[in-house]
Formats: sequence, structure tokens, C-alpha cells
Amino acid sequence: MTDHPTHIAIVELCEGGNIGNHEATVPQMLLILEGEGLVRAGNEPEVKVASGDAVLWRKGERHETVSPGRMKL
Repeated sequence: MTDHPTHIAIVELCEGGNIGNHEATVPQMLLILEGEGLVRAGNEPEVKVASGDAVLWRKGERHETVSPGRMKL
């Protein structure tokens, strides 16, 4: 629950898709709807994610998402 404006987007990454390293301007939740991929926060090692997983990025946290195959977020 939040009293703040909220935005929801569905993104489909094709094989080799990449949401490049960027800073979260607001808290962001990444929900993996289909497929699997890798996420990284800052300079931390990549973490495997798959359908059903959720990742929370804090405001100001740098992060990226990579999809070796197809992935829907």
C-alpha cells in the first residue's frame, strides 16, 4: 500500500536482452513473470532469477538486468 503515485510496466526481453546499468530514481520492484535471467546491484556478482522471483531496488541503487534467453518482467 502506498499513498504515492505508482507505475506498472511489463517488459519483454528477447534473447540477449539487457536493461543496462542505471540508478533507480524511486524504489522499484522487478517481478519475473516468465523465463529466467540475471540481475546485478552495483558491483555485486550477478544473481540468477526465474519466473516467480521478485527483486527490490532501493532508490538510488544502481542495477541491471540481463536475459540470456527470453524473459518477461
